[in-house]
Amino acid sequence: MSKCCIQRLCVKCVSKWLLVKSGVPQGSGLGLILFLVFINDMLDVVKNTCKLFADDKKLLAKMDSLENIETFQNDICALCEWSER
Repeated sequence: MSKCCIQRLCVKCVSKWLLVKSGVPQGSGLGLILFLVFINDMLDVVKNTCKLFADDKKLLAKMDSLENIETFQNDICALCEWSER
């Protein structure tokens, strides 16, 4: 059985205007290109399949042996190190 949920967001205040000195406006074509350049080498640090879509990634692995589980954990650690760099 499918459940539906009705949601609403209420905003009761407006922030102050601030000068933004860095970044790219959301939804711009340049933002997508810069993001792809930034994450381009992410796939080089993993051994399992990694699927990228927009601003999301999925790491896929078959968990049928201790070796595969260890490789998957190593990929997770490698992605953490990559993100810190």
